[in-house]
Amino acid sequence: MISNEKGFSLTELLVTLVIFVIVIAASSQVFTTLLTNFKQQGKISETYTEGLVGLEMLRRDLDHAGFGLPYALNGAPYQEAVAESGQTFWTDRDLNDGPPDNPARGTDLGSVPGNEHSNPPGAFRSLNNPGIHNSDSGAGFTNQKIANSVADVLAIKATAVGMTDTGQKWSYITDSWGTTTMKSWGTGSDAFRNGEFITVMQPIDGTLKKSLKWNAGTAFYTTFGSTIAVAPPANSLTSYIMYGVSDTLPRMPFNRVDYYVKRPASGMPARCAPKLGILYKSVLNQSDGKHTEYPILDCVADFQVYYVLSDTTGATDCDAGGLPVCGDISNLTAENIRDRLREVHVYVVAQEGQKDVKYDYSGGVTTKVAERTFEVFGANSRTLNFVDLSLVVGTPEYKYYHWKLYTLIIKPGNL
Repeated sequence: MISNEKGFSLTELLVTLVIFVIVIAASSQVFTTLLTNFKQQGKISETYTEGLVGLEMLRRDLDHAGFGLPYALNGAPYQEAVAESGQTFWTDRDLNDGPPDNPARGTDLGSVPGNEHSNPPGAFRSLNNPGIHNSDSGAGFTNQKIANSVADVLAIKATAVGMTDTGQKWSYITDSWGTTTMKSWGTGSDAFRNGEFITVMQPIDGTLKKSLKWNAGTAFYTTFGSTIAVAPPANSLTSYIMYGVSDTLPRMPFNRVDYYVKRPASGMPARCAPKLGILYKSVLNQSDGKHTEYPILDCVADFQVYYVLSDTTGATDCDAGGLPVCGDISNLTAENIRDRLREVHVYVVAQEGQKDVKYDYSGGVTTKVAERTFEVFGANSRTLNFVDLSLVVGTPEYKYYHWKLYTLIIKPGNL
C-alpha cells in the first residue's frame, strides 16, 4: 500500500512562519510591557513603603518636639553641636542654642558676657536653603549639597527624640507632709534603671513652666539610683519632674536630631535620577556633639519646612497686613516658639519608582510645576516654591521619572 507523502507547500510554510513570528512578536511586546509595568509598580510600592517608615520617624520627632525642654537653665553650662570636618554642608553651630558659639536668639542673653549659658533651647531650629560653607569642610569634605537645591535643614530638640530608650522615660517626685514619693511605672521598659542620666525640673511659681534643677550646683543632670538625688523640700507640697536624657554622660539637658538632604560621595541607589540626594535623620551624640546619620528616604530632590505662627493677639492669619513674616523662627526665643508656633509643615519631594522613558512627567508642558504647591491660611494665600526639577535632574531627564510630594502637617503638642 502506497502512503500519501503529500506535505506543505513552500507558500504555506512561509505564511505559517509569518503568522508565527507576528504572534511571538506581539506576545513578546505584551510580556515586555507587563514586565516593565511590574518592575515599575514594584519600585513604586518599595518607595511608598520606605516613605511610610522613614517619614513616620520624622512625624514622631515633630510631634515630640519640646518634650522635657527646660524653660529656664539657671546658668547651667552645657555644650551642643561641635564643628565636624566633612560631615555637613552648613555650619553646625547655627542650629545651637548653647555653646559652642551660642548664637543670640531675639531677646535671650546668650551673647552678653557672663550669660553664655542663658539661652534655653528652642524646640525647633532650622536653616532656609543654607549655602555650602567652608569653615568646617577640611580636606576630607565629601558630602555634597544637591546642585541647584533649595532644601532646608531642620533641628528638633526634646528629651524624647534620639535613639535611646532612656530618652523616652519620665516620672515625678512629690513631697507631701514630709514624705517623699516617686511615681513608679513598675519594672518594665518605662521604668528608670540605675545609672541612667536624668534631668530634674522644678515648676516655676506654680505654673506649667519648668526650671532646670541643678544637682548640688555642679551639673544639669543627675544619675538615677535607688535614692532620690534631687528631691523637693520637705513639707513643701511641691512636685519635681524627671526626664530621661541618656544612658551615657550627657553634654546637653535634652536630645537633638537634625533632618536634611545631601548627596553622599558614594552609595546612592542606582535607580535614583541623576544628582538627587538622601533624606537623613542625624542624631547628635551626647558623647562628643557630633552626628550619627541614618538614611530614611532615598531619591529625594527637596525638603522644605514651613511654620505657621500667631501674632501677639493669637491670630494665625500669617499674611494679614502688619503681622510678622510667617515661617521665620530664626530670631525667636524658646519662649516665642512655645507661645506663637501653631503648626509645622514639612514637604518632601521624592522620586517614585524607577526611570520610564515612555513616561512624560511634564505632560508636554515645559512649565509643569510639581516643584510648587499652594497653601491657604484663612482668607490669605501663600505660594511655596520647591526645587526646579529640570535644573536639579536636567532636561529632558527629569521627565522620565514619577515624582511625589509628601506632606506632613503637625500641631506640636509638647511645647
